[in-house]
Amino acid sequence: MTVMPGPAEGEDGNAMIGLTALHKGKKPAPRLAMSQSADREIVASDAAAMPGAGRAGDDIRRAVGGGAWSRSPGVILLVTGMGMRGELEDDLRCRVGQMFSPPVPVIVHHYGVARSGSLFRLCQRAATRRLIARLRELSDASNLQSRPLDVIAHSFGAWLVGQALRQNPDIRVGRIIMAGSVLRPDFDWRTIIDGGQAEAVLNHYGSRDLWAFVSEFFIPDSGPAGFRGFAGCSGVFNRPEPGFRHLTFFQDSHIDIVHRTLWRPFLTRPADELPGLVGPGISQLWRPRPWLLRANLLRTLLLGCVAAGTAELLLSAVRLMAGLLS
Repeated sequence: MTVMPGPAEGEDGNAMIGLTALHKGKKPAPRLAMSQSADREIVASDAAAMPGAGRAGDDIRRAVGGGAWSRSPGVILLVTGMGMRGELEDDLRCRVGQMFSPPVPVIVHHYGVARSGSLFRLCQRAATRRLIARLRELSDASNLQSRPLDVIAHSFGAWLVGQALRQNPDIRVGRIIMAGSVLRPDFDWRTIIDGGQAEAVLNHYGSRDLWAFVSEFFIPDSGPAGFRGFAGCSGVFNRPEPGFRHLTFFQDSHIDIVHRTLWRPFLTRPADELPGLVGPGISQLWRPRPWLLRANLLRTLLLGCVAAGTAELLLSAVRLMAGLLS
C-alpha cells in the first residue's frame, strides 16, 4: 500500500495515508493527488483488507498489554487544530495509524485556508459544512465494511466535529477522542450519544491549556472544555493531564505513552471497560462569560480598527485628490 501525505498547507480537503508501508519500514511513495471518490474507494478496500491480522497481530496486542480487542476502527478521521501543520501533523497521522496492528487508514481533514476564520460565524459555518460533507462520505464508505469511523480531533477541529454532529442527527460515527477541545463544557453530548450518533467521547485535556481557557473570548459559541472538561454525561469520559498545554499531547516525550495507555485502549476496549481508563468523573460548574466578553468585544474592536483604517485611507485619498486639483 502506498503512503500518501496530505494536501499542501492551506488546501481544503483530506488525505488518505495507508500506513502498511511505514509499518514495514518501506520508503514512502511520492505525494499523490486524490479525489474524494478515490478516497472513498481506498477507504473501502483498505477496511476490507484489515481483518486478516492473524497471529502476529494478536502477539503485538498481548505485548502491549491490551489483550484481545473487542473492536477495531475501520477508518480514523483526524481533524487537527489551528496550530498543527506540516511535520507535526504528518507525524501524528503516522503514529495514529500505527497504534493498531495491522495499521488503520487515517484521513486528515483540512478545514480551510484562513485559520483565523474560526473567529467569525460565517467562516465557522463554511468550515462546518465542509466537514459535514466529509463525514457523510466517510461514514458511508466505512459502513460498507461494517467497521466504525472513529474521529480524533484537536482544538478548533473538536469544535467543528461537535457542531457537525449537533446539526445533523443522521450522521453516525464510532468513538471520538478530543484533545485541547474548545467546545463549551455544557455541550449537549447527551442528545448525540442517546441518538446513536456516537458511541463514546474521550475528552483529554490539560490543566495548563491556555488556548482552551481563553477560547471563549475569541471564538463564538466556544468554551474551555479542553481546560476543565465536559459536564457529567453518560458516554463522555474526561481525562485531565496535569501540566499539559495545548500541544503537549503530541510532543515526542508524551505522544507514545498517550497513545499506548489511553487513546488505543479507548478505541479498542469494550464499552464497559472505558470508565476504568479515566477514573471517577469530577463535575465542575461552568457558566459562560458575560455576553460582551464572549468573543464579541474582540470582534467589535477588530471591525472598529478595520473601519477606522478604511476611513483614514479614504480621508487620505480625498486630501490627495484635493491637493492635486488645487
